[in-house]
Amino acid sequence: MNDQHRPTHILLIEDDAAYAKLLESCLDRHAAGFRFQLEMATSLKAGLARLAVSGIDIILSDLGLPDSQGLDTLKRLHKRAPDTPIIVLSGVDDPVMEMEAIHFGAEEYLVKGEVERKLIVRSIRYALERRRVDEELRQAQENYRSIYENTLEGIFQTTMEGKYLTANPGLARIYGYESPEELMKSMLDIAANLYVKPGRREEFIRLMRWHQIVTNFESQVFRKDGRVIWISENVRAVRDRNGNFQYYEGTVNEITERKEAEVRLKESETLYHSLVESIPQNIFRKDLMERFTFANQRFCTSLGRPLDEILGKTDFDFFTPELAQKYQADDRRVME
Repeated sequence: MNDQHRPTHILLIEDDAAYAKLLESCLDRHAAGFRFQLEMATSLKAGLARLAVSGIDIILSDLGLPDSQGLDTLKRLHKRAPDTPIIVLSGVDDPVMEMEAIHFGAEEYLVKGEVERKLIVRSIRYALERRRVDEELRQAQENYRSIYENTLEGIFQTTMEGKYLTANPGLARIYGYESPEELMKSMLDIAANLYVKPGRREEFIRLMRWHQIVTNFESQVFRKDGRVIWISENVRAVRDRNGNFQYYEGTVNEITERKEAEVRLKESETLYHSLVESIPQNIFRKDLMERFTFANQRFCTSLGRPLDEILGKTDFDFFTPELAQKYQADDRRVME
């Protein structure tokens, strides 16, 4: 596509020299800041040969040429340059022909006898702008498709009944399938085939009906090989403009390692508390402000206070000032 630093390159395919001259005069080089470079071809063969070389931004073409007639001219041009906008110039005001030309890729259908400078310049600009917008949309779709296909997250759409409408490779990988197609073909009932806990899908549906969106919905699920893993889902209900439900759409992350780490941490903390409560010594923790943050039962007994009356307090709340100062001085030496 052309940029703002060079003129628009126009290829005019027209065998009528007089009309070509008239059209050139319509394209005033300085009309409203419009700059162009016009190249001409008098046959389809010559036009196709020029299109084989890059640099053309837009094509203006008659459909009736010495070596090609009618819509076949347009089809061959579109096949050679599918990304270049084409404006048809026709001597026939035929609504049916116009619709067919648009169907086969023309950006505009202009009747020769009605073409004047303002119209042709506007048509060229609009065609180029439409093509630019189409290219940006195509690029955005390609970017989305790349993310959809390559992200490690699972992405899906499902019916309320529990059937997959779409699934990306990331979701297939998480669930142990070779492809999204295999996943969707094999898992026809999410409630029955996916969740380990009976009724988990029903719980999900209830939350969706109430909130329309669910975040961090953590569940144990079955992989294809039967192994149980943990997942976290973020899902929203998609509705049409009338509020009618369409489908659920969301993402899945595997969190098995995190959940296993949480279990190990809990077991470690249980073991720690078991040890500190069973050994015959006073054990406590303090923060940097000398406030108690933990104490075992033996220490609570020695102070004659329950734990909730010790937490947040300091030595000065339980001992004489002389002892409290000594204990805190000892703590500072240890920290230093």
